[in-house]
Amino acid sequence: LSSRRQFRVASGAVCVRAQGPTTAAAAAAADAAGAPEFSELASIAQSAPPEAEKKQPISDLVWPAVGAFVSFAGFALADHLLQSHGLTVSLGSFGAVCCLLFALPQAPVSQRKTILIAHAGTALIGVALFCLLGPSWLAKATAVAASIAFMQFTNSVHPPAAGLPLIFLDAPKFHRLKWWYPLFPGLVGCLWLFLVQEVILLLKDNVKF
Repeated sequence: LSSRRQFRVASGAVCVRAQGPTTAAAAAAADAAGAPEFSELASIAQSAPPEAEKKQPISDLVWPAVGAFVSFAGFALADHLLQSHGLTVSLGSFGAVCCLLFALPQAPVSQRKTILIAHAGTALIGVALFCLLGPSWLAKATAVAASIAFMQFTNSVHPPAAGLPLIFLDAPKFHRLKWWYPLFPGLVGCLWLFLVQEVILLLKDNVKF
């Protein structure tokens, strides 16, 4: 009898060592509770079909595109009305702003406060450097560097705004605006985009297909 008991104890120790401390303890608890073996549970888990991935509604792709179309259609109409004055509202940087507002509305760089601060500050930088250095290469290089530093300092990093001073320096039609440039077309254009974004977000949340 003693030899049989020693054999059982020895074989049990070997099994525990082979299984490892964590698995052995879990297996012992499972045996005590009458639960199925871990190997069976693992096979069941592996054979279980994965949950179906949620498909993105087509409307989530359509509404941002509609927002960009409406935004620049409005800009084009304003450009037509201002043509006799030699001014335009549709700046190239607004295309990038549209992408952020309609496709990534929750991103930090897409927040309205950030956009307004960045556009106003970088536009002022462009006008100030134009008054000091004219439309020179030094003014352009300094404008981009100063715009990045300004946005970082004010915690209002918005990449499209870095192009606003360059647009002013390269476009003689804006030179006569001088200190009005941050207001028009800068902030006025942003407010128009915010209005369109409000409508697009409402449609995106309530009209899905």
